[in-house]
Amino acid sequence: MGNIFRQRLDTVSRDQVIDRRDLQDLKTALQASKEVAPNSQDVRTGEHLMGFLDTFKTTTHIRYTVQDHSQPVLYSFALTPNYSEADAVPGQTPEEQVAHLSQNDSLPETNADNSRCGAASLLNVWLLTGGRFEDAARRFGLPSTQHSLTYGNAHRLQEAIYNSVNRDGVAGLTTQLSYTHRDGQLVTTQFGGEITAAAEILGLKIFPLTGTTTHTLHERKAAVDTFLNQNYRGALLVGVHLDQSSGELLSVNANRPQNHFVTAYRRNGTYTLVDTGASDNGARNSSRTLDRKQIDALIMQGQGHVVGLAR
Repeated sequence: MGNIFRQRLDTVSRDQVIDRRDLQDLKTALQASKEVAPNSQDVRTGEHLMGFLDTFKTTTHIRYTVQDHSQPVLYSFALTPNYSEADAVPGQTPEEQVAHLSQNDSLPETNADNSRCGAASLLNVWLLTGGRFEDAARRFGLPSTQHSLTYGNAHRLQEAIYNSVNRDGVAGLTTQLSYTHRDGQLVTTQFGGEITAAAEILGLKIFPLTGTTTHTLHERKAAVDTFLNQNYRGALLVGVHLDQSSGELLSVNANRPQNHFVTAYRRNGTYTLVDTGASDNGARNSSRTLDRKQIDALIMQGQGHVVGLAR
């Protein structure tokens, strides 16, 4: 009974992840250790580690050394303090639920976290347009035990979407915009690529959003307004440039290639952007409201691909 905290730490860190539930277990173990031996080394270790984790709770990976009879013991684990993969994704509406979801996870069986922004954003579109999670899970072959909307199942479905359509083997999912024109006036537009293949599996309707001429190809405000006016529950998949060093989302141009996908939707005149790449599961920081300047730069006039999706 002398090392209640350390024994629990050994147990919860065995899978190299300490999540929200594990942190609660550690707090309980520390309290139990205090009741048995309030001045013990076990209590001192527990208080120091818990304070350390609270200080560095936004750090993705933790390496922590404990002295054990003069021998250092290294604990190395991913820290996910806001959620557990087994937790149900909170929220009464799809808008609330997608705000909690990231494309990053702590599951050992997923490998494409850094590359599946398109798949994760497409899943968000499905939910925002009124799709049921279990229906999407079924379409992409998840077993019936993984049809409830937990963090883990959302991440498994993101991975399944990604793997099912990533045909070229290159990291990330592709989009392609093609069009025909007569004297510069657009006649037809068509959206293709791996993203389209995944949207078709979901049964989503696809609307390429562009300007009306080759010269005004990226001036798409009228097309976006028309699409959202006709599809109130519709959502936008938006290609942007993600600055890898700062995490800032920027409009695509000749010097900033499209390298990331986000979701956007409009409710009561307000545009909200959902970014699965720069967020923490459970922290509700995936979503943010866009101001007029951001709407124009990223959606209405950006040179990245913008597509409307509806059920």
